[in-house]
Amino acid sequence: MPTIKSRSPWVWLTAIAIAALCLRIYQLSQRTFYWDDLVIPARFRDASFTDFFQSYDGHVMPGAIGIQVLADAIAPLNFVFPACVIVVMTAATYGFFAAALTRLFPRQKSRDLRGLYTLTFVALTFSPFLMTASGWWSAALNSLGWQLGFAVTLWCASIAVNSPHRLVWPSVVASLAVLGALTLSEKSLSIAPLVAFTVWIMHRRINWLFWLGPLALSIAWAFVVFSNTTVFRSDSPQNLMDFLPETLGKAVIPGMLGGPWVWERWTPSQAFASPPTWLLILAVVVAAVLVIGWVFRRPRRGAELVVSLAFFMVLMWVLGNARTGPGAADLLTRTLHYYAEWWTLSVLILAAGTYRWPSSRRHLPHLRIVLAILLAVSSTITTVSWVNAWKDDPTGDYLANLQRSLDQTQEPILDQPVPLEVLTPLMHPYNTIYSVTGKEKENLTTRPQVIDVQGNVVPAAVLPAARTEHGDAEQCGIRVQSGQWKIVKIDNPLPFGLWVWELNAVASTPGTTMTITTPNGLETAEQTRSRAVTVPVSTDLQPEWVSVPGGGGTIMVEVHGADSNAHICLGAGNIGPMVPQG
Repeated sequence: MPTIKSRSPWVWLTAIAIAALCLRIYQLSQRTFYWDDLVIPARFRDASFTDFFQSYDGHVMPGAIGIQVLADAIAPLNFVFPACVIVVMTAATYGFFAAALTRLFPRQKSRDLRGLYTLTFVALTFSPFLMTASGWWSAALNSLGWQLGFAVTLWCASIAVNSPHRLVWPSVVASLAVLGALTLSEKSLSIAPLVAFTVWIMHRRINWLFWLGPLALSIAWAFVVFSNTTVFRSDSPQNLMDFLPETLGKAVIPGMLGGPWVWERWTPSQAFASPPTWLLILAVVVAAVLVIGWVFRRPRRGAELVVSLAFFMVLMWVLGNARTGPGAADLLTRTLHYYAEWWTLSVLILAAGTYRWPSSRRHLPHLRIVLAILLAVSSTITTVSWVNAWKDDPTGDYLANLQRSLDQTQEPILDQPVPLEVLTPLMHPYNTIYSVTGKEKENLTTRPQVIDVQGNVVPAAVLPAARTEHGDAEQCGIRVQSGQWKIVKIDNPLPFGLWVWELNAVASTPGTTMTITTPNGLETAEQTRSRAVTVPVSTDLQPEWVSVPGGGGTIMVEVHGADSNAHICLGAGNIGPMVPQG
């Protein structure tokens, strides 16, 4: 049976990868969609290809958007498909990192590299920084795109530097890897220079012919990014010193040791690192001892630490520009996934420094294996506690019930916002049931029903917030002829929102329709018209309920009939939110 003493490093590297992959599968089996996972398909489902290049929350990521839209079309609201994609990307990343390590740090007869291989690979695969990103579909595509692109490029670069006569195919493969990563995250602009630096630490030379393709693509893509986003030039960047101590103490330093072990979550936010004070102090002390001991053995290694710190400060500067706002930066920077790229680079350049300037102490290989085991155990504890922090997330059950309810209901259900625990009104207009599910929106129903907070269909009624006027046409109320429009006054002006109108209307002839808008002084006519709702009007007088998006103190009604003599009679009706009865 193979053991850690096996001659081929692939034996135990494969074992480590399988263990880390099993942990990732467990994590994903407990997760579901979150926030951007629902908003991105809703926003780009009907968009053109060029729209995919638009900035989304400061990111330019057409490939990631395309993958999410495709996944939504293949298996709407089914997290199994995204989970499988994440697992495949994770496995590929692990494989290419293993291949790159064995080439970047070639074995030597005079040195036992088992400890270096093991500790480096465990730090990469069990990374709590990458773990937090992998549990979130949108973030996983961004982060794993960078990780996989970096791993493939590093593998190709290690081949090229060790075999200078083989440049063409490694350069082509690296270029394709960089291009693919660039479409998944603008952070991939850093891949080519960072991989080149990592290889340079080892070999002190750069083969520029190999780097022509990756660097040219990166420069070209930089123009695409900077022409489509202003994330790097905020007018009000957050002061780094406001949250740097909290970030380092509660997130980054514990994360270096496989922590933070303890998480908090304030619904509907992400889980954020929240270790107790005694654990924080212990983590800082242990990390300081390890780093000082590593540098003390060979002081020349200190240069790698400088590079790691510099890259970290660049990330913090970007966060300060991209994620501003009082009270927001502290919690955001404690979610760990922002540092996955920094951690990968730091692990590799520190490993390169260890390989290039080795210590003469013979016990170190065994010590590194012990540290690797402790790191894997620590990271496993962190993963389990992170999963537990999401236990009260109702999104998975709600989405499953919502999908079933809309598929099985016999009567149309009007559009409505999803619960705050799933998406907040800040995501309007993408926080409604039909935006989330991608189903065709219903604007009229004869049976008032809503989806409750569990995702089930329940009887409903309009909670009166206002009422439309009666009108003065005898035995008609408000008469509107075909081809004409009329302003209907509301007795209590409404704020902007998604309202339901109890429609008491009757048409003189079949085939008559009514278009409803809410003109106001805060929008242009084009903006108001973009929310117009057109519904058929029955020739039988019966109560109906119609969606009225917008706000203000008036409703404009336009009638279109089979001939100019067609008209509708419109009576007074309540308008307000649709709420469950009882």
